[in-house]
Amino acid sequence: MTITKGVLQLPGAPQKMDMPMVEKADIKPNGDLGTKKNSTMATIYCSAKLSTLLGLPKQSKDHSNAAVDPHGWNVLLFYLNKRKCLLFMHKPTLYAFLALDIVKKDLADFPGFFRQGLTDQLQADQLITGRTKAMLEQEYGSVILKTTDNDKKIIGSMNDCVFRIKYYDGSDDEDRRSKSAVYVAHQLNKTPMKAVDYGYPVDKMKKFLAYSEG
Repeated sequence: MTITKGVLQLPGAPQKMDMPMVEKADIKPNGDLGTKKNSTMATIYCSAKLSTLLGLPKQSKDHSNAAVDPHGWNVLLFYLNKRKCLLFMHKPTLYAFLALDIVKKDLADFPGFFRQGLTDQLQADQLITGRTKAMLEQEYGSVILKTTDNDKKIIGSMNDCVFRIKYYDGSDDEDRRSKSAVYVAHQLNKTPMKAVDYGYPVDKMKKFLAYSEG
């Protein structure tokens, strides 16, 4: 049995709340995917393979402020059973979510795709609230796509997660829940990570959201 693409509702979690999608946006020459007045946009650093898939323009490698960006994310394109998959990771907390079996058209509305995937994972981890939803709509209404910033701390953590994802995929387990993308990411987020002083990404994200909502 292999990891499945569907969204999982973990036991005890509140009912899933759908996030409104922003209108489809075209990639602009500077890598932006639209703009939203008076909002803070998430900056997403794409791996080389994903940058090629999206047709991102080459950019300067000077991303000296990326590590301290509270809304900075990295996303890695990798293959699982010959399927394209994406692993997103939040720079400050190492909180992660997965998108499996993707095709290019799935990414046409990247802000909506990103925000829905993050919302589904927060929902599964029981971190979503009305205030969190409003914060995501404001802060992540638009995103800026950039080519890789070569952040070794994040890339190393993501590679470790991909190794564990492939382990879950290859494990002999008849429980379909354990093969769900959000369940696998749930397990990743409950694993202590060296890059955040062996803290748990799910706890780090909980504190981040509480601070952001405050």
